[in-house]
Amino acid sequence: MEEAVCRTVTEKNSRCTMVREGPEGEEALKTVTLNNGDVKRYWGDKGAERYDRIDKADGSVETYSGTTGGEYCTRIVTPHGKITCFGGAKATAFKSHEFVDGELRWYQRTGAPEDRTSEWVMKVDKYGLVYWRGSERDEFEEVVIPKAAIKARAEQRRAEAEARARAKREREAQEKEDRERAKRARAAQAQFGERTLCVGSMQGEDKGNINDLDVENLKALDQANC
Repeated sequence: MEEAVCRTVTEKNSRCTMVREGPEGEEALKTVTLNNGDVKRYWGDKGAERYDRIDKADGSVETYSGTTGGEYCTRIVTPHGKITCFGGAKATAFKSHEFVDGELRWYQRTGAPEDRTSEWVMKVDKYGLVYWRGSERDEFEEVVIPKAAIKARAEQRRAEAEARARAKREREAQEKEDRERAKRARAAQAQFGERTLCVGSMQGEDKGNINDLDVENLKALDQANC
């Protein structure tokens, strides 16, 4: 059976240029270039494509999430390095935080979920100082974080990292032990099968099946029963 050949189909109209790719009859939409220079980039199979990025003519890049027909913007990066992120979904998206000129700013929604507006409430400057908005005139007051609290958070993060590393080592050791035990069991099964070995006298409880014995003692037991 011959493998389907992937092909590229270009379609132009008065508003844009569309490019589709895929096997004949299954070409999926890949890009749409608008007359203003914006380029929408799509992914997904034919009939279920959705765009996840728009390269704007001004050099900005918009990132999108959501389902086909329900795409919504999650991030905008400008050529000057300004990054704006959004929270919520398509109908409730709002600006959540922004990085600009070395400063990180947090925003909060001003009304109900359907209200997409937000206000600037807190910032961290390029020196790491934290400020909280104190008035409608964008006046901020520095939030003082005690050094003891910073040290305590650092120690807590270090302890959590050590606990995760310790748990990982213990898990890996247990997995290794389980693999070795399974390997010994397979070796025993291959070498001795279901033979019954006589251990000590021939009386009832002195009879042991090879599958119930430790593999390390199997060779000695097998020689004893030859």
